Amino acid sequence: MAKDLYKQTFDLQWQKVAELESKDSQGKPIGLSAMFTGIIDHYLVIAGGANFPNGHPVFDKANKVFHSDVYVYDIQNGAFDLVAQGQLPIAQAYGATIKTENGLWLVGGKNENGDMNVVLELTLDRQLQVHTRQITTLPFTWSNGAADIFNNELYLFAGSWDGKAQAQMCRYSFSKSACEVTSIPGLPRVQFASTRIANKFYIFSGIAQTPNGTSHVLTDSYSFDFEQLNWQALSEITFSGKPFSVAGGSALALDDQHVLILGGGE
Repeated sequence: MAKDLYKQTFDLQWQKVAELESKDSQGKPIGLSAMFTGIIDHYLVIAGGANFPNGHPVFDKANKVFHSDVYVYDIQNGAFDLVAQGQLPIAQAYGATIKTENGLWLVGGKNENGDMNVVLELTLDRQLQVHTRQITTLPFTWSNGAADIFNNELYLFAGSWDGKAQAQMCRYSFSKSACEVTSIPGLPRVQFASTRIANKFYIFSGIAQTPNGTSHVLTDSYSFDFEQLNWQALSEITFSGKPFSVAGGSALALDDQHVLILGGGE
């Protein structure tokens, strides 16, 4: 599938719809990274995240700041109106968001105090008030990976487990409060693009972290079949005939044959 991403040309037209409420130390709008995002009904929820509101991390030696703010935008009929705000129990970012029947699950993550092992449920009531409750506690801290639910089991793909990048998958049973751990092809990775199509989960690229502490970007990609419980290697990601990394990007399934990857890079 990864190879097919570049076989067609799509006419993408970008339009600015709004600015996030997050501000820097001078009160100017500033972006967020690694936040939890998802759709509840016709509302876009943006929760947590991290940025550098006090200057550049290198030139200004500014520290990364983690946030607990929750923003709720009404996006029906092409609108992008901020209609409600709330707070997470603590500041967090770099986790995974899973859409559920009732709302969103916020899985793992980290802040200035380290990685987390909590799974939260975020819901909106009829007055659009933000509510959170703890679903479970993972057997290890987890961040910078991908997650999904299949047959009432929570799947955690790669990412950082107890502070160390893994090439493993956790199939978490809620009844046992335990993981069945199996291997993922390729190197241990974090910050990879991922998406689900039907009963398959796809991971693209990412950043490899080796035992000696070095890191480099990846161009490989794989699919996991939830029903067959097996992995398939996909074509290496290329652009203009050369290996191309989409580490740090986001993936969106356009249909059952095409995936749009936004951001990321080498």
